[in-house]
Order: sequence, then C-alpha cells, then structure tokens
Amino acid sequence: MRQFAETWGFQVITSSPRYPKSNGQVERFVQMIKQLMRKAVESKQDIALALLQYLNVPVTGCEYSPAQLLFNRSLRTRIPTMSATTAPDSVLRSLKLRQDLQKFYHDQHTRSLSPLQPGDAVRVHNRQSWQAAKVIGAHQSRRSYQVQTDNGTHIRRNRRDLIRTREDPPVCAHHIDDDELSAPLQSNAGPSLPQPCIKTRSGRSVKLPVRFRD
Repeated sequence: MRQFAETWGFQVITSSPRYPKSNGQVERFVQMIKQLMRKAVESKQDIALALLQYLNVPVTGCEYSPAQLLFNRSLRTRIPTMSATTAPDSVLRSLKLRQDLQKFYHDQHTRSLSPLQPGDAVRVHNRQSWQAAKVIGAHQSRRSYQVQTDNGTHIRRNRRDLIRTREDPPVCAHHIDDDELSAPLQSNAGPSLPQPCIKTRSGRSVKLPVRFRD
C-alpha cells in the first residue's frame, strides 16, 4: 500500500487502532452498503445493479449523485436518462461547508485532552483492561501516541485511550512491536508478587482499584 501511494503521489493517513469513531464516515457508508446488498439478496435482485443505481441517486441536500461528484459524469444504467450533467466546483464547496458546519456543532460539546510527553506514565486501554505503559512519543497522526506497555510491547493508541497516572513508568529491557492482526501477546514477566496488605486505623484492609493493580 505504501508503494502504491508513493507511485500515485498521495498520502495514506491511518486512524488510531480500535478507535472507529475517527473513521465514522466510512463506517456509516459500509453499513449502508451492507443494508443495500441484504435487500438485494432478499428480493433476488442483482447486487451489482443495485450498487450501480445507488451511485446514480443524488446525495441528500444536493442535486448531484456520487458518480457525478467522483467521475464528473453519470454512469450508464438500464434506465434511459438525459445527457449527463457535470457537477460544478460550487457544489463541492457547498458539501465541504456542510461538513465544516457539522464539525462546528460537534466540537461545541467536546473538549481537548492535555497532550502527553515522552516518558509519562499512563494507563492504556488494551482490550478488556487498563495496562500500565510509558509514552514513547507522539504519532504523526493527530491525537495519537506510541506507548510501551509493561510487557515491552510497542502499540499505538488514541489520546482518548490513555490516562496519565502518578505511577512510575514501567521499565522493560526489550520491546515487541505490536501487530494488530496477530493474537494478543502474553506477558513473560511471570507470576506477580503478592501486594502488601494496607490497613486503616480501624483495622479495615485497603484494596486498590483494579486499574492500579500490577
């Protein structure tokens, strides 16, 4: 993929692993295409023809179809139509303004998280638990960081999945590059030592939250 992008002269920007919200437009489009294919199968219609008709349907709030916006012409179908009408640049600008307006209203109910620095001790949301980790540095993508977990794995996570703590950063003599397509890596640190029992003046035992346990 990198070689293909370099040959054709475009840049590949990936989203943070396990953060589908940053890729919401594509996720919604995939859901819509799946519904279209399911209806075509249930009605015993041609799936390719159904997808072709969808590309010729005008976008909501716009008089032009996805095919006209992408190819600057309508696609030929079984339905006779007039000559294709190309989409002017003003339509593309209006779509961009509509997206900017949606972003403006969305950002009114959000807040920016504080940036992290290399060496900060954090807890990273890794599968079903909050794992101790250390920040290595910021990723080239926005709001994304490279961190090293307590078992030496290097992973990339969104700022939303990182919580700064007052713990000491984990120290690992080796590191393992994380592969999102492989099975979860197991820690080789061996069994953990029992935690000392802390009691209050009344004699009640103090139990640390799960996210602060090693």
